[in-house]
Amino acid sequence: MIGSKFFLGVDLGRERDATALVVVERAVTVGAFDPVTWARPEVVELRVRHAERLRLGTRYLDVVEKVRDLALRVGAAVVADESGVGAPVVELLRKRAAGVRVMGVTITGGGEAQAVDGGWRVSRVELLNGLAVALENQELAVARCAAGVLREELRGLRVKGDRVVTEGHDDVVMATALGLWGARKARVR
Repeated sequence: MIGSKFFLGVDLGRERDATALVVVERAVTVGAFDPVTWARPEVVELRVRHAERLRLGTRYLDVVEKVRDLALRVGAAVVADESGVGAPVVELLRKRAAGVRVMGVTITGGGEAQAVDGGWRVSRVELLNGLAVALENQELAVARCAAGVLREELRGLRVKGDRVVTEGHDDVVMATALGLWGARKARVR
């Protein structure tokens, strides 16, 4: 193994939707010897290692502490939904989580991903399509602790053109999509 990096996807909620936390690991290993290139290529494996929903009504100060503690424990960069109420929560997280890299993502209705003012603007469809492709191509392994709730939430999602229709909750799906997006973004850099 060459190394692993962890990304903590955070989908913020409070009253109607719960806050969801998902840890995605990006592990880089050495592949089999290729006699054509005379090299052993790097192989990137993406894995969901942990998923949880915080209980409804959890105060944002408690969410910040939970995210900080989990990020520090596993050595994860945080990829958090900065849309709406998320902006002040992400700002608070940046102040209270010294030593943790925090990437804010404003989820938009469309357009290409772009870096803006120290954060990112990424469409909901791009996030969900990235997750769908990773699952379809078996590029993302999901730990048993997350598989059931992720599968249940995915059944309730439909992408229709540039819109996403949700039947039920999508907290864990969005947190997974954010963590996966962060892991892939780190791979590009």
